[in-house]
Amino acid sequence: MREIKHLMEVSFSSLALVNDPFDWAYDLEDLGFTGWEVVSEGKQQLNDSTLSRIQNIIETTDLVLTLHLPFSDLNLASLNHPIWNETIRQMTKCLERASDFVELAVVHPGHLSPLGMQLPEMAWRQNIEGLRAICDFASERGIRIGVENMVNMQFILGRQPGEILGMIESLERENVGLTLDIGHANTNGLVDEFLEDLSQVIHVH
Repeated sequence: MREIKHLMEVSFSSLALVNDPFDWAYDLEDLGFTGWEVVSEGKQQLNDSTLSRIQNIIETTDLVLTLHLPFSDLNLASLNHPIWNETIRQMTKCLERASDFVELAVVHPGHLSPLGMQLPEMAWRQNIEGLRAICDFASERGIRIGVENMVNMQFILGRQPGEILGMIESLERENVGLTLDIGHANTNGLVDEFLEDLSQVIHVH
């Protein structure tokens, strides 16, 4: 019964909203959703104003909130250290702001910059170090991290099952697993391959 219950727990997540990014949250339960993934990008970016709006949703609904960490213009595999440090800073700040109302946060792995394409092993190590920093910061706040498999775009890390599962294993952290994005897997033609091993899946898109 417990597994069936979890299959019925479906959250809403979207950046494709042209109007107020919070008003529609009050209708999600009537539409059959049990949760909402806050994507900290654009109009949903966590700041003092949006946090007050989110707090009201928490207080007036039974929605379970999860968090998607920011990804635009950020890169956990960056070999430009100020950019890499800023990526960590923005992601950990986001975790800190959401720590009172989420227990799970999704993160994108990094991508190869022009320099990273020349030094892919070094970029891979930066990505691992960055993810470890995110996991450690999250662990102190009781948050699990779901590393998301990525869409079929050249130079993005984590598109194939062996790659992303190996990435997660190499982190050696207890509070991390795979966010399996079926749509992303489909763009790579790898849905069946991802479904062969679900042992590290902690969250599904």
